[in-house]
Amino acid sequence: MIADTPARGLWAGLGLVAVVRGPSQEPVLRSGDVVLALRRWRAPRRGDLILVDMGGYLAIKRVAASDPASGSAELEFPAGERRRVAATTILARVVLGLTWRDGRAAWLRT
Repeated sequence: MIADTPARGLWAGLGLVAVVRGPSQEPVLRSGDVVLALRRWRAPRRGDLILVDMGGYLAIKRVAASDPASGSAELEFPAGERRRVAATTILARVVLGLTWRDGRAAWLRT
């Protein structure tokens, strides 16, 4: 997870390209990785990586549980902490990542 650290990027029509900052989603995402997040078209599901507005900054978080009826989600934080967020704060789902590892570019599964 990228706990309490901003993901920066520029919104385009359907999504956002963001640069990851922080180690909390390692080993899947590392600081400096680039992700593509698409605006929501369905309720979040357990295991999804989502881009969420945490009140002043954007963060990428893993969904631990969700409520399809309301669209809300319970998110995983370091040390086993979980927080429920409203559907209105969930901006997009991370669908693709690009990293530079061992001197080569690689696509990441999220």
